[in-house]
Amino acid sequence: MPEITVSTPQGRLAGRRSDGLLRFHRVPYAAAPVGERRFAAPAAPSSWSGVRSAVDPGPVAVQPASPLRDERRGMDEDCLFLDIVTSSLDGSRPVIVWLHGGGYFAGSSLEPDSDGARLASEHGIVVVSVTHRLGVFGFLDLEPWGVGGSGLAGHLDLVAALRWIRRSIAAFGGDPGRVTVVGHSGGGGKASLLLSTPGASELLRGAVIMAGPEFDLNDPERATQTRDDLVAALGLGGEPDGFVAALRSVPAADLLQVQEHLGAGPVPGPDTMRFSPVVGRHPLPLGPTAAALAGLGADIPLIIGTARDESHIALGPDPGLASRDLSPEGILGLIADGLDRPEDAGRVRGTYRRLFPDLPSGELWLRIASDQFRIRSLRLAEARVAARAASTRVYRYDVPSPGGSAAHGAEVAAFFGWCPDSAAMDLLAAFAASGDPGPTWPAYSAESRQELRFRPNGPVCVRDPEGARRAAWDGISTGPRTHPWARLLEPAR
Repeated sequence: MPEITVSTPQGRLAGRRSDGLLRFHRVPYAAAPVGERRFAAPAAPSSWSGVRSAVDPGPVAVQPASPLRDERRGMDEDCLFLDIVTSSLDGSRPVIVWLHGGGYFAGSSLEPDSDGARLASEHGIVVVSVTHRLGVFGFLDLEPWGVGGSGLAGHLDLVAALRWIRRSIAAFGGDPGRVTVVGHSGGGGKASLLLSTPGASELLRGAVIMAGPEFDLNDPERATQTRDDLVAALGLGGEPDGFVAALRSVPAADLLQVQEHLGAGPVPGPDTMRFSPVVGRHPLPLGPTAAALAGLGADIPLIIGTARDESHIALGPDPGLASRDLSPEGILGLIADGLDRPEDAGRVRGTYRRLFPDLPSGELWLRIASDQFRIRSLRLAEARVAARAASTRVYRYDVPSPGGSAAHGAEVAAFFGWCPDSAAMDLLAAFAASGDPGPTWPAYSAESRQELRFRPNGPVCVRDPEGARRAAWDGISTGPRTHPWARLLEPAR
């Protein structure tokens, strides 16, 4: 396996050539977040002498055991690394920065569906994947106790990665002025928070949010309660200074166990996002939709959308859910989880029942749950339109998998070029190159509400598709602190 070396501001790296591409793994973009740096904002990476191996992938962030954890790579707090795939070290080509899904508690930067090989080989894109802190390590809020950046450490890791890319990506053939962040699910949420971060326009030229609308973000009060619950569960006492020192000395495995005890475990649930970004103070005073209305990220073009059957991800663990009859009270409770005013659940259920009178109640609930993601995404698009932001383009991915659904995550492989139809990849590559995917995909507006629908026979632009379903949510508040899928994967009977 031939090696190739590249020089970065910290030192030289040795990557590998494979299938006509150059790959570099375990590229440090910040110092190891251990010891005194645990829970804190990331620090600058250290330099090294000689040549550092970048041949093998680094570990994933510490997280619960789940299908989202890449067991091949090991797990470590020392995880602030990048994976880079490029066709050449020469030139100045567009850069895509991939932010993995898994909420804020799980996930891996290297998965087959998001491998950047085809984008690199067919379009010359430099693809960078980011590993960052998750769960208690990334979002435990100790800011009131003097730990700067805590409560947002995992988010600040991404900002640090973008700063490293701005300084260093030219050495890998990338253009630091053409950087597009792309994220799915939790990764889409992370992308939306980057748009909400003052100064983001200095680091980005575009953003793509796949099925990652705002939901279940923390506020300082909720974050304080989570911190107090964690300290109590660990049996710690004394003054804040002693708490911080004690928390930094707790083995990672023990912290992870307490995180799971508090409900932030391996699958989505009511308390899964207890350790999520704290919004409501510097540097994230506003959630994504409010930030867009205020003009943050206004100069960054955006693509945003969802898959048609987002909630059918629940059919994996519960195949019979769609055909099941759920009690009226059960459906109301499931709907209410995603609403700012739980009393609106009856109105939502009633409207959908009129629109779909013959659906089993299980499938009716799944359709509402899927539309929660779509509506929250449309509301971010509409906020940007109202603020006269740069172009926003909206899609829905309707191409079913062999199982018959276009469920959560269906579009990732398409955008990365791992589906027979290359249309989604070609549009993404054009967007990364220029900020404009081309004339076949017009920008969203309040008048036209145009969306690009990816269908089995190719993409089609449609004006205000399924307008009655969209209008069903008029006047229904779905803010950033509610979780529409809080109990999606529970057996709903």
